[in-house]
Amino acid sequence: MDSVRPRSSLPAATAAWRLATEPAPADWLPILQRLGFPATAAVTRLAATRRAVVVRIRAGNQRCVVKVSQHRSDIEREAFLAKTVVPRLPVRTPRVVADGVILPWAYVAYADDALVPIGRNQVRLRQGLAMVAALHRTHLEVLGPAGNACTSHTPAMVQVMEDLQRTDWAKVADVLAAARTPRAAARRLKTAYQIAPLWEPRWTRDEPAVCHGDLHLGNFMWSLRDRRVYLIDWEYLHPDSPYFDLFQLLDATSPTTPLVRPMSHRAALAWYLRQRPEAARGRPGRWLAGYRRYAITHLLWILTRIADDWHKARFPAAAMVRQTHETVHGLFAHLRELPHPDRAMARGFASVP
Repeated sequence: MDSVRPRSSLPAATAAWRLATEPAPADWLPILQRLGFPATAAVTRLAATRRAVVVRIRAGNQRCVVKVSQHRSDIEREAFLAKTVVPRLPVRTPRVVADGVILPWAYVAYADDALVPIGRNQVRLRQGLAMVAALHRTHLEVLGPAGNACTSHTPAMVQVMEDLQRTDWAKVADVLAAARTPRAAARRLKTAYQIAPLWEPRWTRDEPAVCHGDLHLGNFMWSLRDRRVYLIDWEYLHPDSPYFDLFQLLDATSPTTPLVRPMSHRAALAWYLRQRPEAARGRPGRWLAGYRRYAITHLLWILTRIADDWHKARFPAAAMVRQTHETVHGLFAHLRELPHPDRAMARGFASVP
């Protein structure tokens, strides 16, 4: 009867999240004036998240891409890092042409390099991963005093481990039940939750690297002008394990955006190591196993965040069920590939209640 899906005791999650508010037409006028555009300039929305809106502004041959938000500190940090640190990095990214505040809006404007989404073009994705590998090879000294402004949207690994150890697994089990996860799968995930703390020291000893901090498919762009890959959105630039960026690209799930994995784990990680072989220190198998342990630990932590979101009704139930499915799928994709000692350890914990 392992395929039986238990009933969940969770309350109904009915909250709805909204995209960031976009400036009304009248609000655009002072921004257009500040950027030197006429009031008749065309404003086209390109993307929106919960915290910001990105638009393209055009008037004749004059054009730029502008990110606006009512979260002033986010925009100011992004503009500061984009002007002071990012130009010193071995990456291609649009140049900041202006930034400022016109209450209640903050904005940062970039040169329009005719950028379009990269899609799943594998040749372009490999170019992007090569650029990420070069970024990770950069010495932390490049951050300089500006490094004090760096931040991450995810807690440090030490905090992740502490959160996991404090978590009441019963709440996670409720989420798994609500997502109709089979009991056998839920038991296997509980076993992974119990052994994950034993892995932590293996990667915290690795030296941190300069990380993009929000590496997902939408931040890789293709320039129609010079036919090269660009990397955008440096708001969360910070020093961290190189695994962090790779995890954000390949495995991180979100209640607001479905996961789009641009290429397989094997292909992406193998190509990254080909560009940065020194990362493996002559032991690529150990490095790959380290990534899988890192991904499992973070995905388990995401399950605890989903449980917290559900009990507080932060997002619609359908979005959290979808995120749970993606997270569980990613966990089992990595659990199946664990090296033998970890599989033996998991069997040893199988009898733990």
